[in-house]
Amino acid sequence: MYKTLGGLRLDIGDKLGLRNKWDYKFLIVTDFPLLEWSEEENRYIAMHHPFTMPADVDEFMKKEDLSNMNAMSYDFVLNGIELGSGSIRIHRSDIQQRMFEALGFNKEEIEERFGFMIEAFSYGTPPHGGFAFGLDRLVMLMAQADSIRDVIAFPKMRDASCAMTEAPSTVAKDQLDILGIGIAGDMASQRKSEESNIISSSKIDIEELAELSQISLSEIEIQELEDGFTDLIESISILDRVDAAKFDPIINIHPINNVTRADEVKKSLKVEEVLLNAPSSEDGYILVPNVNE
Repeated sequence: MYKTLGGLRLDIGDKLGLRNKWDYKFLIVTDFPLLEWSEEENRYIAMHHPFTMPADVDEFMKKEDLSNMNAMSYDFVLNGIELGSGSIRIHRSDIQQRMFEALGFNKEEIEERFGFMIEAFSYGTPPHGGFAFGLDRLVMLMAQADSIRDVIAFPKMRDASCAMTEAPSTVAKDQLDILGIGIAGDMASQRKSEESNIISSSKIDIEELAELSQISLSEIEIQELEDGFTDLIESISILDRVDAAKFDPIINIHPINNVTRADEVKKSLKVEEVLLNAPSSEDGYILVPNVNE
């Protein structure tokens, strides 16, 4: 909610001309929360990263409620744009163990995924931290540009592609084989696209069919018939994916006999006999009423 309202506030300020691009306002954030609660995962996640040192180590190690814990992480901000950020890292194995437990990992998961780090910290890792500036963001603000891509020599596109190197590019199959990577996903996507084309090209217009057949259908009946035909076409399209070459032909185990009836010339009916039960006739023919206008 805060992020949405903050973006709305800036957008309104731009539209009303309340933001001066030449007015530089600096800010240093020093009290970042250590953790935030994820409703989707139903657990705490690290606000910065899971290797950030808590601001109050003693409280962190003994408190059960970690919702109000701060981290030793910092941001350097200019006009709402982050120019640099960093943090003091955890260098003690007991603190790192406690951090992983707070994030919902059990002992087996911690040992399997981060056991090497916990062991390395036990050998006496010195206190350490890091901080990095984004020079390109500072240049963007000084140039009054709207996007960081305007001040980068070879910027990436919005889809993360590179216009200069044309990355990402196609990977050769032998390279994928070396890494043990298959292309099943590509084949599945292609197959799904082909099935979609078959279904869309084979769609039946139920309303037109009902009109030609002089049948009155309700909206519900039309929808049910369309769904039924779509399901039928989808089922039939599956047969296109079957590799019949690897299956042996099915042999009919029943003896094949000629069961057709021998042609026999019988006495033909007279015209009067054919027209005997006709509702109406004309000039020796059955008269069919005109039902299509």
